[in-house]
Amino acid sequence: GDGELVAAARVTALRVPVTGPVPDVVHGTAGAGLAQAYFLARTGDERFRERIARCAEGILAAATDGPSGPRWTVPSEDGPAARPVVHHGFAHGTAGIGTFLLEAARATGEDRYLEAAVRAGDTLTAAAVEDRGALRWTAGPDDTVPLTNWCSGASGVGVLLLRLWQATGEDRYLRAARGAAEAVHADRRLLPPSSCHGVAGNAELLLDLADATGEDRHRGRAHDAVEAVLSRTALRGGLLLPADDTLREVSTGHHTGLGGVLGFLLRLLHGGPRLWLPDPPRAAPSTAVRAPGRGPCDTPLPPGESGVLTRGDRR
Repeated sequence: GDGELVAAARVTALRVPVTGPVPDVVHGTAGAGLAQAYFLARTGDERFRERIARCAEGILAAATDGPSGPRWTVPSEDGPAARPVVHHGFAHGTAGIGTFLLEAARATGEDRYLEAAVRAGDTLTAAAVEDRGALRWTAGPDDTVPLTNWCSGASGVGVLLLRLWQATGEDRYLRAARGAAEAVHADRRLLPPSSCHGVAGNAELLLDLADATGEDRHRGRAHDAVEAVLSRTALRGGLLLPADDTLREVSTGHHTGLGGVLGFLLRLLHGGPRLWLPDPPRAAPSTAVRAPGRGPCDTPLPPGESGVLTRGDRR
C-alpha cells in the first residue's frame, strides 16, 4: 500500500480524455473507459462512474448499423487519406468496444450499454469462421484470413464472449468462447511468444476460461502454451529469454516483448486476474436469472460486486 503512488495514479486516470474521434481500446475511448472502470472498482471514486458514462455515450453515438449489428470505424493503418475501416478484434474493434460497454453497464446500470454489448457479441458470433470445432475471426468484415491473436482474432473476441456469458448467463457466448479457446490451443506453435500477436496473450483466454468455468483442461492447455513460448527463446547474458514479435530480437514491451510474456507466466504460476482489465462478473452463470422487470446490470454496482443476479439474490 503505497498511498502516494495510488493517489498519483488516480490523478493521472482522471486526466485521461474520455471523448475523442477514435472509439477503440488501444488508441481511443473504449480503452480510456476501461481504465476508468478499473479505477472505479479499486477506489470507489464516483467521478470515475460519470466519466465511464461519458465514454459510453460517445461510443454509442459513433456506432453505425451493419448487416448483423453495430460497427465502429477506426483510422486505417494506410494513413489519414485512406478510408476508415471496421475491425472485429479487441485492440481496434467490436470485441474491445463491446467489452467496455459491458463494463459501463455494470458501473452505471444503463440498459442501453448492456444492449449494445450484447448486440456486439451477437455480431461477432455471426462473423465466426468455424474449423473443426475451433472458431476464428478475420480482422474485419472486409478481410478473408481467419486469425487467432488478441488484437485482431479469436483470443481477443473470446474475452468479450466469455464476459457476456458471465454477465448474462447465455450459453451461446460460452460455446463461442470455448471455440475461440480451441483455436488458441491449435495455433500455439504458429505464433510468436508475445501478448498482442502471440502465444502469451492468447493463453490469457485459457486462464480466463479456467477461472470462470472451473474446467481444468484450459489451465492444462495454458501450460502447453508455455512449451510453445520456450521453443522461441534465445540466450542473452546467460538468460533464456523469449523473442519479441520480430522473432529476431528481445525487447521489454508488454504487448510485443517480455512484459506480456512475464505477466502471463506470473498469472499461470500464482493466479490472479488478467492485467489491464476490470475484474469480470464473479457469480456462477449457470444459476443466473433475471428478476422480473430487471436486467442483471440495471442498478449501479458497489466496487467488486458481481453483475449477475443469482437464484439466491431473488426475493
